[in-house]
Amino acid sequence: MTPDRPDASPAATAPAAATPAARTAARTAAQTAAQRRHDPSSRGFASDNYAGVHPEVLAAIALANDGHQVAYGEDAYTAHLHEVFQ
Repeated sequence: MTPDRPDASPAATAPAAATPAARTAARTAAQTAAQRRHDPSSRGFASDNYAGVHPEVLAAIALANDGHQVAYGEDAYTAHLHEVFQ
């Protein structure tokens, strides 16, 4: 029994277990205060630097952003770029 529902058992009034998606959302919210502050469906052509980055570019940046690399052209990514342009 609970005070507000004398006919219900405590197990019947307990909150349901969070779904995996809800747990992921809660972890993400706890890790960052970032919020989308624009309408991503809105399109405009005010300038060549007006639009967001292409999703593949953003994914590549995220992959490169894990760990440490030597700076100023001595990193593995610059070496690969030199191979691409040879």
